Amino acid sequence: MDFDQNGWLDIYIVRHKLEDLIYLNESESFTKIINPLGLETNDGGNVTAWANVDNDSDKDMIVGVADAREHLLYLTDVRRNIH
Repeated sequence: MDFDQNGWLDIYIVRHKLEDLIYLNESESFTKIINPLGLETNDGGNVTAWANVDNDSDKDMIVGVADAREHLLYLTDVRRNIH
């Protein structure tokens, strides 16, 4: 997913019982950001996927949380804010 929309694919990492990471691709190097979205996924996130869940042409994020036996859905609005 090109999170910062600069034309380069970025890497989003969900870490079990730790805050998530994103590595922003700056074409020749990556910038590491800890918990880039301020999301509450440090309670056991195991997997993430991006898809246009609400059919509004932007990608939303789904986080699978095994320890809580529930999943988190974050919707992206037109300003690229995640809720």
